[in-house]
Amino acid sequence: MKKTLLALIAITCFLSTIKTIHAQDNTGEHKYKIYAVVWNGCDSACKGFRSYLDEKKFPYEFILRDAKNDDSVFPVFVDEARSKDVDLVITWGTATAMGMLGSINNYNNGSYIKDIPAIFMVVAQPISVGLVSNYASSARNITGVLHIVPEEAQIKIAREYIPFKKLGIIYNPQESASMQNVAALREIAVREGFNLLEEPIPLDANGMPVDDSIKYQIYRLAERGAEMVYVGVDAFINLRQKEVADACVEKGLPIFSVAESAVMNGNALITVSNHYYNIGMLAGKKAFEILNNNIKPYDIPINMPEKKSIIINISMAKKIGIYPPLLLLDKSEIVE
Repeated sequence: MKKTLLALIAITCFLSTIKTIHAQDNTGEHKYKIYAVVWNGCDSACKGFRSYLDEKKFPYEFILRDAKNDDSVFPVFVDEARSKDVDLVITWGTATAMGMLGSINNYNNGSYIKDIPAIFMVVAQPISVGLVSNYASSARNITGVLHIVPEEAQIKIAREYIPFKKLGIIYNPQESASMQNVAALREIAVREGFNLLEEPIPLDANGMPVDDSIKYQIYRLAERGAEMVYVGVDAFINLRQKEVADACVEKGLPIFSVAESAVMNGNALITVSNHYYNIGMLAGKKAFEILNNNIKPYDIPINMPEKKSIIINISMAKKIGIYPPLLLLDKSEIVE
């Protein structure tokens, strides 16, 4: 009996130390547990986040979970983050942020991360989708990093390449972030004196965008005299970058995209954006402030990196036969 009792005490003591051992490295140093949820793979933003903490020699355990484009996994991830008693949650993408953190209207209902500090990145329109209501302070246990350069700056650079009088845009009218993007462009068009030619994607009987209509919307923009096609924050369109690019190349239309990936992959001509790596670095800095300096997430403004990048795909320029002016070329990054 005495041996059994001693064995039970030993097991209890061992179990009570598992959490501490798990959160330490082999030197005994405490390691903060960071639970990262990405939408489809750990990209350069994810790598930039880790690079910042590594440069600071900050002790952390990185628990990576990939949704693989499946939003049904988020309740499982929320439960796991809680059960692992993690110190910080970081999310990549709009669907991931909303699935893990909830909106300002529902984050208190018990289905989302609330008591664990969190950082979001690569959310196109955080206010529009209801993630936060203010960039100065989230007023909740989260902060974030913006990545989309304001439309005014986008148009300024686009018109340095081509001083267009007619700018075409295709978009899914069912996406609130996309409609906000279009509304901003309408205002800029009036101020700057150009015409915004809109081609919303038609909807089927169920109110869903027609999947094979993109090519024909591009053709219509060409017929209406568009000099450049703008691809904004629209998720439906951005999932079909190659289809957009193929139709535009066929019609000799240059593409300005807000997505850096579109230009890097050869599916757009030009972008002005924040490198995803820099987005991750800034998110890493915020993580350091929260975990090392004990700053509350709501006391850290939601902002973007100071340095913006103009990226031009010269291969796309060759395909459509429209080359960048030298002054713009001098301040741009060139990819092929």
